[in-house]
This record gives sequence, C-alpha cells and structure tokens, in this order.
Amino acid sequence: MTEQPWRAPDLSLNTLSPYPLWAQLARGLRVAIIAAHLPIGTPLPSEADLSDQHGISRNTIRQAYSVLLDDGQVGKRQDLGYYVADAIEAEYIQVLPGATVTVVAADPDHHPHIPWWAVTAIKVANPGFEPIWYDPTRTVLTVS
Repeated sequence: MTEQPWRAPDLSLNTLSPYPLWAQLARGLRVAIIAAHLPIGTPLPSEADLSDQHGISRNTIRQAYSVLLDDGQVGKRQDLGYYVADAIEAEYIQVLPGATVTVVAADPDHHPHIPWWAVTAIKVANPGFEPIWYDPTRTVLTVS
C-alpha cells in the first residue's frame, strides 16, 4: 500500500490579495507543518495536483516549494517528489494583561478582519518589556 500524498482542500488562496499566491501557498504549507498536520516524511501534493485543485500555475507552486526547500522544511527526491523534510517548531508567546499585539498585513487597508495569509509580522509589547517582532507562520500567542 502506497502512502497517499496530503491534499490541501482547506487551503484558501485569494487571487485578489496583494500578497502573491506563491507566498500564500508557502505560508499555508508552513502552517500545516507547524500544526503537525504534515509530519516529517509526508509526501506533498504534486505540482499537477495542486494546480488542478486550486487553479494556480505550476510556476506559482514551484516558487512556493522553492521557498520551503531553501528553508529546509521541504525536500525533493526523484522517486518521491516533494515531502516534509523537517518540522517547524512553533514559538509560544505569553501575552500578559495590558499587552498590545499589532499585526502587519501585506495590504494595510485590508482591515478590520485580516486573513491569516495576509499577516506578515506580529509585534507583541508586554507591559514593562520592549516590543518584539515575531514570524506569524510559527507564532502561537497564549493569553494569561
């Protein structure tokens, strides 16, 4: 029995967003890896499957996979195709009472409900501490 590659039916790509489709796809895959929906070794959908499933070009998919290859989260083998090569550790950040959390979006006019794929940075300023910027694709905020 061969292992079926993971498919991404819940991956939302917004063609009207100023955030490029390849970046949205790469971010969605990173989030799935962080959430452990994609364990190490899991085959990823082929370029053809993703293209058919989401109506995006293979060049867009190659660009997304290329970013993940460069980061080491995805590998590629001739006999397997793309697969999850390394887990991405989530960073858990404690947000204290009175803290301010600021998100930066690719399109600052895209508010008040900023979708997850448009967030490019998160700034947390806990009372009494200097603000710190975090990567939104691997940061989990916890409230005390």
